[in-house]
Amino acid sequence: MRFRFETVLKVNKERENMLQRELGSIQAHLNSQQNQLTSLQENVEEQKKEMVRQQEQQAVDINTLVLYNNFFEGVKTLEQRQEQIVSEVQGKLDSKRRAVVEARRKRRTLEILKEREVHAFRELEKKREIELLDESAAHLWRLHQ
Repeated sequence: MRFRFETVLKVNKERENMLQRELGSIQAHLNSQQNQLTSLQENVEEQKKEMVRQQEQQAVDINTLVLYNNFFEGVKTLEQRQEQIVSEVQGKLDSKRRAVVEARRKRRTLEILKEREVHAFRELEKKREIELLDESAAHLWRLHQ
């Protein structure tokens, strides 16, 4: 017996596998972007600590303060850009996750349909076998009478 939607089931399984691989790739990209953001934030904290240490050790002139201010403004812009990238990648990840769930639901629906069809086929086969055995038994009974 061949399931009538076997090809569709195989296509759905393959699509789900492809979506799973894409989901993994996006997750790895998100992790990488989050690590970059964390590294950037840690770098800013280190630079702030260094600036405070310099101020404690010696008098800092206005040019150095302007330089630090420009640096921190630039880093703030980079941090905002990185947060935006992380947000976009998170959106892609959520979208892909929904696609995987939908593909899994479709595959599972077809698997359930296949299980029901196989069960119905087996029941029909049992019924035919019983009818055949009943017919054979009736034929043998008529022969012995």
